Amino acid sequence: MKKVGIITVHRLPNWGSVMQGYALQKVIEKLGYNCECVDYIYPNEWHISKGCWSPQHISLKNKIARFLGFRPPLLSSLVDEFIKNEMNVSRCYRSYDEIHKNPPCYDIYVSGSDQIWNWKTMYMDTTYLLDFAPKKSRIISYSSSFSVNTIPAEYRSIYINCLKRYDAISVRENGGNVLVSDLLNTNAKVVLDPTLLLNKEDWKQLEIKANWKSRLPEKYILCYTLGYTYNPIPAMCKLLHSLQSKYNCPVIFIGRELPDYDGDVFRFERNQGIGVYEFLWLVSHATVFATSSFHGTAFSVNLGTPFLSLVEKKEQSDDRISSFLKDMGLIDHLVTVKTEFEHLKHDETYDVISSQKKLQKLRSQSLEWLQNALNGSYEEQKSLC
Repeated sequence: MKKVGIITVHRLPNWGSVMQGYALQKVIEKLGYNCECVDYIYPNEWHISKGCWSPQHISLKNKIARFLGFRPPLLSSLVDEFIKNEMNVSRCYRSYDEIHKNPPCYDIYVSGSDQIWNWKTMYMDTTYLLDFAPKKSRIISYSSSFSVNTIPAEYRSIYINCLKRYDAISVRENGGNVLVSDLLNTNAKVVLDPTLLLNKEDWKQLEIKANWKSRLPEKYILCYTLGYTYNPIPAMCKLLHSLQSKYNCPVIFIGRELPDYDGDVFRFERNQGIGVYEFLWLVSHATVFATSSFHGTAFSVNLGTPFLSLVEKKEQSDDRISSFLKDMGLIDHLVTVKTEFEHLKHDETYDVISSQKKLQKLRSQSLEWLQNALNGSYEEQKSLC
């Protein structure tokens, strides 16, 4: 059985990051391969030296409070626990030099999904472009994301030299295909995010492991807000007020609570952690989900949950959410910071059966591409470079 190694960002304190890594590994295993994630730590000292954020230091007082149950466990620790229980990972590589001097050995190397090709957030770490893979290795990408619409002139040659080694390239967004076409003069395949390769029943197997410290409300509006290049909080507060006037149920915040929100909020027990299992449960059972997160949007559609997705504007460089919703025929579920929330005309409900059929078609196409790329049936990339 051939061995496959995936390079991605799977240890971030972020539900979407770890779940996309998990999903791609599980799918490749289902296709008949021995698969693991390369446990390359991000951020490490190499990234921090270039200006990347540094993991927050936790004081002894906070550690004791969490141990005694006075505070919830950190998401990073819950992510680590999920990886330990559910994933296969390589030995740990804690630096850029370490993985390049002593790289892991696989039959096939895969650049995974998420924003691993974003020169802004990854600081041009070519590890994610598989430059550590031995020459003549089979290397492919699955659903890799640039999340930008331009490549600076000083980085173009780096991208070109790395990407032309790939046997097959797929990206997550239409904007990524435009960039690959510009760099290599050939198209990349636009495929689904790995989390969408697993269906609702697959994710249900994890959801049932949720551990709740107290009873949750039967109806609730789930809110997951991430800020990127804009501040989503004022618009999200207006959106939540509009939804609460319609549904008359409390809001449950995950990730972070919005400090300016003055509506009805359900708060967990102080020692309640929200790990992967709990995240899936909350999305699956929500009355409606309001989110500015790509993976929040993806899981809403995959699990059949009514939702609205907030973006700064419909046409922007980070087109992850809009690209996916256009492909799904659900672009009406997109709201912007300039939407008149007091007179909200968007309908958060949709035809779940029809959407699942469309998703299954896209899923089958993406799985077929991945299978062909892994077994060598897809050789378009090298033949055109």
